[in-house]
Amino acid sequence: MTEKRIELMVPVSQANVEESAMADRPAGMDGKVLGVLCNRKHNADILLSGLVERLSGRYDFSETVYREKQAASPTPENTLNELKEKCDIVLNAIGD
Repeated sequence: MTEKRIELMVPVSQANVEESAMADRPAGMDGKVLGVLCNRKHNADILLSGLVERLSGRYDFSETVYREKQAASPTPENTLNELKEKCDIVLNAIGD
């Protein structure tokens, strides 16, 4: 009788995790400019709009800046620079 074998392959790799410092947090959010960056994947807009709605109920933001990017590509440098210059807080989310 011939022995039958099944070879299992695990389709994952080891994660390469780099440690980095967290961004400074503002003392409060009232009067701050909220930035929102959506990658336009399915449900990302729903998640972000829900977060903005909840946060806006708790805090008095002076402005909300919405920007979108393509899901499969890096955020354009000019968009990142604009969010960095204009916003005190930026929400970023992906959906799927």
